[in-house]
Amino acid sequence: MGGLVLRTQGTPSKHPRLLSLDCFRGLVIAWMIMADEAASAWTYTLEHAPWDGIRFADFVFPAFVFIVGLAVPLSTHKLMADRWGATRKAVWRAIKMFLVGFLVSSGGFPGAYRLRTLRIPGILQRIAFCYLVTVLIHVWVPVRSVEPSARHYGRSLLRLYNKYLYQWLAAALLLVLYLALTFGTNVPDCGYGHLDPECA
Repeated sequence: MGGLVLRTQGTPSKHPRLLSLDCFRGLVIAWMIMADEAASAWTYTLEHAPWDGIRFADFVFPAFVFIVGLAVPLSTHKLMADRWGATRKAVWRAIKMFLVGFLVSSGGFPGAYRLRTLRIPGILQRIAFCYLVTVLIHVWVPVRSVEPSARHYGRSLLRLYNKYLYQWLAAALLLVLYLALTFGTNVPDCGYGHLDPECA
């Protein structure tokens, strides 16, 4: 476990770095570049699935979201005493990520933007949204007080889930809300619950 939590010393950053997270982030970026640039050579292997199914490139975005979720407690633990300060910092960072993603995915520079073709959703925009929601849950949803875990692995795992019960409930509530919107929205000319490309 020591290698997973190793922090580098003397880095240019003013904060200590989680080496395993930085390594994984670099691997995912290389993974993304390979999927973008080499997909023409290995079409079926590296390209995104057209709609159904899953391929190599389809794991890149979930990997970035995993990195964001893992980095949130590391980047906010010193700000937990000032919850409003942590929230303001997270909101500002999410806005910057959203705007950069919006500008990049909506036509490019310098003058290719057209109001009819502006696209609000995008990869970085979705990461910004996930980041903001995760920070809000981490900062504002209370953690339960649980006795120190015993050596027994099963009991330790149960206490871990018990400690973060409210966070799990918040995540479950968001999942239910997402599914309700996905399957409960009446799409014109499609109806409810259709997830095929023409109606999604």
